[in-house]
Amino acid sequence: MESLRQRQIASLVRMLHLNSEPNSTDSSYAATESKSNGAGVPIWKVLVFDSFCRDVVSTVLRVNDLRDNGVTVHMLLESQRSSISDVPAVYFVQPTTENIKRIVDDIVRDLYELYYVNFSTSLPRTLLEDFAVQTTASGTSHQIAQVYDQYLNFLCPEENMFSLHFPNTFEAIHNPSMTDTAMGALIDRIVTALFSVLLTLKTIPTICAPRGNAAEM
Repeated sequence: MESLRQRQIASLVRMLHLNSEPNSTDSSYAATESKSNGAGVPIWKVLVFDSFCRDVVSTVLRVNDLRDNGVTVHMLLESQRSSISDVPAVYFVQPTTENIKRIVDDIVRDLYELYYVNFSTSLPRTLLEDFAVQTTASGTSHQIAQVYDQYLNFLCPEENMFSLHFPNTFEAIHNPSMTDTAMGALIDRIVTALFSVLLTLKTIPTICAPRGNAAEM
């Protein structure tokens, strides 16, 4: 039986192969490349991630692993980046308004050839619509090759140990001054991350929780 870490690595590798199985030419880009260079594998690409997704990737994959899967350069979304217009870019970021804006800015600046956008968890419908409106308005929607929800917003430092990577969570939950709105937002983040773990494991949990506290939310 595969461990959680192995499953997460497999999902990340699939993402790096443009959401196709490794050595597959199922994607349109891979099919085009295979015709042009006779091999098509690996497809050399740029990896762009935010700081959270950088930690997800670096916990389970080394630089050599990225190179073996066709990643020549990996950079933070927040950093200043130069144009590499003849290669596709794989984005792996959290679904936030700020990240959407940065991705659209990159597309408008024509930094890369095609854009394979992967979100660490489910992209809310409002943000998806905002993404569509911004790219349509700028006339760049044709450059977006894929948009995927990966459900990988957790760190896996050991085979079957994971971290949600939320600092000071215990303190925040037991802080008497925390508002109901803030508590609800924090619990939503925890639930979403735990859902990603369970989806990666392909399992349904049995949940036990005491009555009369935040767990009931």
